[in-house]
Amino acid sequence: MNLIQRQYKIVKLSAKLEPFISQELKITQIFSQTSLTKVSNYIATCALEQAEDYDDLTQCLIALAYCAEQLPVERNHTQNIALFIIKAATEKYPLLQPMLDKRPKDKNSLSMLS
Repeated sequence: MNLIQRQYKIVKLSAKLEPFISQELKITQIFSQTSLTKVSNYIATCALEQAEDYDDLTQCLIALAYCAEQLPVERNHTQNIALFIIKAATEKYPLLQPMLDKRPKDKNSLSMLS
């Protein structure tokens, strides 16, 4: 996959994640510092290897599962918001819980001061 194909896949999946996060999960209030687009792009980047032949809801849930597995121990602001979104989705879609349980339990946030 070349760079243009990769970017296209990220943008395409991100365009599905944005309405899923804002309308399905009703998460809108936390995007003052980091945009919904930036977080959606991050989640989509984690799920580049997923198949595209599923419906939009299934693709979004798969992307969240891939992202949950790849979240590092030391997270930046975007990754912390992604984790918040995954936790919120887990309440509505409990099958995501095993993926969330696989991530490291320690919470370290990266900041410019550390």
